Amino acid sequence: MKQIRALVTGRAHVSTSGINLTEAMNLGGEARRNRLKVIEGALSVENQLDTVILHYFFGSSHERRAVFESLVLNSDWCSFAAKRKLITHIINEQNLLSGREKGELDKLMKDVMAVRNAFAHGKISSDDKRAWLSYFEGTPRKVELTDEYLTEIETLLLGAFDETFALATAIGATKLGQTPMPRCTHVYQDFPGAHCVSACLQSFLIDNGKTPPSQKQTLDEAKAHGLCAPIGDFVLAENIGKFCASFGIDLEKIDGRKIPKVLTNGEGILIGCWNHEKAGQQHCVRFCEHVSAEKFRVMNPAARSEKERFPEMETRQIDEWKCDIFKIHLKS
Repeated sequence: MKQIRALVTGRAHVSTSGINLTEAMNLGGEARRNRLKVIEGALSVENQLDTVILHYFFGSSHERRAVFESLVLNSDWCSFAAKRKLITHIINEQNLLSGREKGELDKLMKDVMAVRNAFAHGKISSDDKRAWLSYFEGTPRKVELTDEYLTEIETLLLGAFDETFALATAIGATKLGQTPMPRCTHVYQDFPGAHCVSACLQSFLIDNGKTPPSQKQTLDEAKAHGLCAPIGDFVLAENIGKFCASFGIDLEKIDGRKIPKVLTNGEGILIGCWNHEKAGQQHCVRFCEHVSAEKFRVMNPAARSEKERFPEMETRQIDEWKCDIFKIHLKS
């Protein structure tokens, strides 16, 4: 699929002492990538609301279900705010929540909507040390995008997804035996090459409550320590273990190339596809969950569409794509 080119603008704060424009641009780029993740996280919550609304009106199967979804729920006039009102009606009529729980869920949805709007319509600016988001919510506002603030946003979005998933389960839109995918945060790779590994490691650290370094920072360190190829920004396969160590992660190659059925806290799986899609290309993905005896789901940092973010792989592809399976875990 073609990757479109578009002009991306940003604002740099200039002081009398001067700034490093390269660092300011890099920091602004990281902020814009976080903007995309916030928007995608809010869309995931909204998709759960759609699931509840569809089940309420049409059940699990109805000939007009797809038509209603495409013409109403997916229309530009059926906003997040409108869906909030529908959800409130459904909760009240079906007695899905009571008292304090109803108020807490409504506030949660209101906060998700506010955060989504702020990041979608706000302007990002930066200097070489800090980044800010300027937006309008009743009055003009400006917030610094600190790690603490971004952690609050992350907690909000993950909590909102869990609550709306529970609501979908309560109304029967999700089968009782079904559970959400184990926490497997999607992280896009910044550039081709080694950054697919960096993105997978960032995802793993986030899901284990750690704040990961930037992909650029880790790649610069890898180059400085001679872990990369002479030409191209990618870490050599024989240096993957040392590269993981720079993140505070131990890596162990699994003999037999079998993905374990159970992983304990602080453990994860990386899949190195050295003949990705049988095209002679190298790529790294992160294992998320087993789907069946023959299929499993992964986090793909090079996704080009929503569908490609968490694709299913078949066990036969491990051999066809000459994959290596690595177990990773946090250093003690």
